[in-house]
Amino acid sequence: MIDVEIFKTAARNLRRQKLVSYLTLIGIIIGIAAVVALISSVQGLNNAVEKQFEKMGSTTIMVIPGGSLTESMLAKLQEDDADTVANVKGVEYATPLYVVSERAEFKGEKKTAITAGIDPAMQEKYKELGIIELAEGRELNSNEKYGILIGDRLAKGIFKEDISVRQRILLGEKELRVVGIIKPQGSAFGAVFNSAIIMNSEALKEISAETLTPYRIIAKAVKKDDIEETKQRVEDALKRKHGKKDFMLMTQGQIQESAASVLGIIQIVLIGIAAISLVAGGLGIMNTMFMAITERTKEIGVMKAVGATNTFVLTLFLAESCFIGFIGGIIGIAFGLSLSSIISLIATAAGFELEPYLGLDLILGALVFSVLIGTISGLIPSLRGARMEPVEALRDA
Repeated sequence: MIDVEIFKTAARNLRRQKLVSYLTLIGIIIGIAAVVALISSVQGLNNAVEKQFEKMGSTTIMVIPGGSLTESMLAKLQEDDADTVANVKGVEYATPLYVVSERAEFKGEKKTAITAGIDPAMQEKYKELGIIELAEGRELNSNEKYGILIGDRLAKGIFKEDISVRQRILLGEKELRVVGIIKPQGSAFGAVFNSAIIMNSEALKEISAETLTPYRIIAKAVKKDDIEETKQRVEDALKRKHGKKDFMLMTQGQIQESAASVLGIIQIVLIGIAAISLVAGGLGIMNTMFMAITERTKEIGVMKAVGATNTFVLTLFLAESCFIGFIGGIIGIAFGLSLSSIISLIATAAGFELEPYLGLDLILGALVFSVLIGTISGLIPSLRGARMEPVEALRDA
């Protein structure tokens, strides 16, 4: 009965201090909303990246030019590197991917478009990797040199008019026929194709003014258990051929670890920034409680004079700060989840598949954290109120 009365009194006291209570709540709401939105979005991003890497398969090996990601922007692979990789023991297949920017024209409108060249015979391999999946139309035909696939975003959004199957695009001086449109790709690698033209690599070499070399070589090991040994053999073969190690080999596991590491750092930084809002909210609660104790000195004196113990007074004020943390937490969680859903919609519209994480552990964890912030922030002021002597409290009032 005493506990119920304490919480009723605490709620009544907070209603009396409307403006101060609301201002304190805002600090907690902003902090919790920011933390929840960031954790939900980053965890959703982690899950999306993991799904995409699962599609790539644990036996995929990617050959990238240059000794680092920075060097890869300028370094080049050699034209026949894919053949070298394909002939390595333990490699099932290896296919080069060519990527270049070309000027595309549709109905008199010109735009720069990423143009990717692939071997049409290897389309099934790209589909296995979850990179080129058709939304409509048909696949490239090895016998049709100038048929092309286009990304969903290129078909709907780059040019003023939408491009459909069987229409034609001018690339350089060559007219190309759209035979298919691919589904939006959500992975960091696959997203390159959302606004791209995909065509026969031999036709691209013929059209492009540049001397093309592979942008990437995608290989697949025969056995998952032998992936590291196969990767080492590929590295040795390319090193012998090049005379030096001017390339990188990345497996699905390595790419996933690198992505997880980067995302983890981003998450820590962003949550750290959001935590500043929570600290500000906690200081607000502390300030509110100090003000409440100063304004209610007489009330504390009367309560103690009629027999209220230090524990009762301490519990009363802690209940008030706990209430602020609890209410702020609930509202903040609602705002945070709504914000993460909006971020997800924006990311999806931009072509990146991002499903926010809405786990019960996140919701309960945020609520408990909010209540703890409220309770801890109110502890010092509550102790001060509880230690007041009745006579001094009544005299100071």
